[in-house]
Amino acid sequence: MQMVSLSPQKLRIAIAILTLFAASCAAVYSADSDEPAPASAQDSVSTEHSHSKHHSTHADGSKREREHDQRALAERPPLKATVTAEAKPDPVREQIDQVILQALDNHEELKVYSARVSKYKRPHQRLIALTRDALNYVMFYRGESASNEARKVILEEQKDSKSDASAQLHRQKVIDQTELAVTTNMMQIASGLGSTDPDVRQQEISQALSGLKPLIGEEAAQQALARMEEWAKGLQLDEGAYHQRPWSIADKRTKLQQIAQGTLSTDPVIDEIKESVHKFYHSKLYLTASRTVHSALGIGCLTPTIVGTACQVVQFGIVMATGGSEEDKLLREIYLDKRLEDRSQVINEKAHMALDNYQLSVLQKNPILLSFCESMIRQMAGPDGAQAILSNAPTTDASIPQKDAKSSLNTDTKPESPTHALTEREPADSTL
Repeated sequence: MQMVSLSPQKLRIAIAILTLFAASCAAVYSADSDEPAPASAQDSVSTEHSHSKHHSTHADGSKREREHDQRALAERPPLKATVTAEAKPDPVREQIDQVILQALDNHEELKVYSARVSKYKRPHQRLIALTRDALNYVMFYRGESASNEARKVILEEQKDSKSDASAQLHRQKVIDQTELAVTTNMMQIASGLGSTDPDVRQQEISQALSGLKPLIGEEAAQQALARMEEWAKGLQLDEGAYHQRPWSIADKRTKLQQIAQGTLSTDPVIDEIKESVHKFYHSKLYLTASRTVHSALGIGCLTPTIVGTACQVVQFGIVMATGGSEEDKLLREIYLDKRLEDRSQVINEKAHMALDNYQLSVLQKNPILLSFCESMIRQMAGPDGAQAILSNAPTTDASIPQKDAKSSLNTDTKPESPTHALTEREPADSTL
């Protein structure tokens, strides 16, 4: 390829085009500056689940923290389900969600990642990221860093978060693992409460409390146990629930697929990730036009005249206006794919846990565990899906005194994941 020297005229044109690009970026920055800033690092955990407790004794500091909480709430995605006072509360769901909230409030690592997500969403950080993408497209200063970063993401070797996509991935991993750990320990408490052997009962409850204490503290763990014991007292289970035909391997696989498909199609976290991925979708007409334009501009860039310089500048502008280079887009899609994979794995583990322990509770005649698992299946598969899965199993009637139940999500709507279902509570309220 013949090297093209920049004449003063070409240089002036290139500088003018780049100046226009910088001016447009500045305009975008000025427009974004009018929007509320994200929450600070101290309140960053509220970006995903709840608001951090405020300990500042200064009036100005408390005012800033309240403003940050309001901004974080404004950035939250809306609930997929409706809140209704008439709907019958799901006590199992309320207790699990409450413990998850407490665990996330105490999770220091989550606060760090949430602070980084808030940081990368600020207008000046977006402008910095846009400038880096532009420089990399022109100068290719990153070299082979993109492929190396993709390798770390795929093999889960990346521990730091240097971009919004990586910070969101690490934050979601922390949230999902916390949700899974809380659900496991709460289910074990239910198993222990329903056991007829005093030694097994004490052993299982002690093991569950040992798993909850690092997450929410000893006092909160004891309170969670007390709420479970109160819920267990109100259970009414027909003895015919234990006279079920055991599921065959094919039956269990079918039921597992029903739960997984129902949850994957309604889970708000999955919907949010899919929505981000769909932004990369383009019609065939758009793709054809894009290939034609870039091919024409590529050929024009080879001409040793001012046309070549103009084609290069125009091609640069088109690439940056459409979201950056394909290399950057593919890297962002890899992060989204890992988030989708991580969330799908958590849903699959919860589905296995609910079905396996449901059958175990039938064999052991454990009414508390059976009701707990039935409630989980109903949450994940929805009322219609749960009816199909448990069609040969009598349902239980579990309730909590109305004074302890404030409000709940309507069970006739989409089942919410704890990742999103608990986001509209007030800063000082820890219940739904």
